[in-house]
Amino acid sequence: MLQYIDWNFNPALISIGDFQIRYYSLTWMVAFVIGYYLFGYILKRENRDPKLLDSILVYAFVGTIIGSRLGHCIFYEDASFWRNPLQVLYIWQGGLASHGAAVGMFIGLWLFSRKHKLPLTWTLDRAVLTVPIGGALIRLGNLFNSEIYGYPTDLPFAFRFIENIPQWMDGAEPIYSLPSHPTQIYEAVIYTVIFVVLLSIYFRTRTAERYPGAIFGIFLTLLFTARFFVENLKLVQDNVDARFMAEYGINIGQALSIPFVIAGVVITVMAYRGRFAGTAPAKR
Repeated sequence: MLQYIDWNFNPALISIGDFQIRYYSLTWMVAFVIGYYLFGYILKRENRDPKLLDSILVYAFVGTIIGSRLGHCIFYEDASFWRNPLQVLYIWQGGLASHGAAVGMFIGLWLFSRKHKLPLTWTLDRAVLTVPIGGALIRLGNLFNSEIYGYPTDLPFAFRFIENIPQWMDGAEPIYSLPSHPTQIYEAVIYTVIFVVLLSIYFRTRTAERYPGAIFGIFLTLLFTARFFVENLKLVQDNVDARFMAEYGINIGQALSIPFVIAGVVITVMAYRGRFAGTAPAKR
């Protein structure tokens, strides 16, 4: 007998008229708060200037938001973005791409490093420690929104997701998907494991000091390899993705993950060969 879980969780924590506070928004906020305090702890542990904390938060936040929105518009909005580039500003309409977020964050951290005259590898090796747990939280936000789930399956932990969320929230009867892979949970669990692995490398070894750039390379390799394989279970999200998959046999998320995996492997090898400078900033 087929077993499954009916996922009918209300995505809005608070609704007052047209005003809503959604769990998805809260997961983004919690992700940045965790990153803020973790990076602050790292600065304190290394006896660095605490003023770096507020600065990196601004650069990382702005880079991530702009990159994620721009990435979604370029890769998933097809020709509509080029007809109206200003839609990149329509954050309230949704649409944030994690690959774009990664590029945007990298640019933000590069600008941060230049401003404070820090080796980029020093910044990256420490900043990426916070990213996997943030990604796990955001995937839970996707779960609350009943979005980005997988293909139908007969596994006993399959979820039936509500497909008519806006109408259901206004009182309509729910229309459920077929029992499907809860890929949001898969990613959240995997990213949490990666978070623990990276923290263990940083706190239990001297990798950050001896091999600048290695933690960043390992992060890219692990996270985007996992992303590539989980993407294989996800339903095609839109017509743009469907056309891409029909032509190339993989979806856009998988295609975008490949360069990150390759970069991660190359950076890791170069780091362990001592190719990067990584002198820590002067202690205060």
